[in-house]
Formats: sequence, structure tokens, C-alpha cells
Amino acid sequence: MLGVIWLPHNIAHALALRQADATALALDAKEATMPQMKRSDLHYDYKWTVTEGDNPKLIGVDARHLSRNEGYEMLLYLNSLKGKDNADLPIRSRQVVEWMLKEHFSSTAPSQTTVTHWVSQNWERLVNQYPW
Repeated sequence: MLGVIWLPHNIAHALALRQADATALALDAKEATMPQMKRSDLHYDYKWTVTEGDNPKLIGVDARHLSRNEGYEMLLYLNSLKGKDNADLPIRSRQVVEWMLKEHFSSTAPSQTTVTHWVSQNWERLVNQYPW
């Protein structure tokens, strides 16, 4: 049986995971109240100033691409990730995605759709390499 992670803004792409991954990520509906990531949960350093033309509260509209150097964009993106039955994800799962994007994703100005697709395609290959 596969677990599915539904990603931000109702994007149709999903991460298909082995059952072991689904169990490790606690994707069942009874754990739908996982906490949101805070700035202190991030493992990387980010820029936290809003540049002209950016609005940290409008990630879906303002940020057609995901800036992996801007903390507020990464935090909003990671916290928007959802699991099976719209369940919230554990912070560790979000940290894995953060690590994947910072260490393994190479696009310079990725759209959120591109990011979502890439995470979907690379989750199973990279999740067990997560160093923290």
C-alpha cells in the first residue's frame, strides 16, 4: 500500500512512498495535528529580509518560483506540505524536504510546480540519506 503526500496549493503531483516511508512519516489521519515548522527548526541559514516586490504572506501569488535562500518562502512552502487525507506532516519530514532542496536540487529559479515534481521524483532515493 502506498502513502501519498499532497503538496502545496492543491498541486496534483504527489509523492508516492513505500509503506515503510508512510509509517515513518506518520501519514495516517490520526496524526493530523503535527506542529508547523518554526524558524528554529530549519537546518540552514536564510535571508529574512523582504526585498522589493516580495510579500512573505503571498507565497502562492507573489512567489511563482521558490527562493531557496529566503527563509520566509522556504518556511511557508515547507509548512504547506500535507500528507494523506490532508494530514499535516511531522517536522522531520519537512526538514528532509528542506535538506533535499538545499543540497540536491540544482535549478536556479524553480517554480513551485517544478520543486514539487522534483521532490516527488527524488523522495524515495534521498530520504534515507538525510543526515540529521
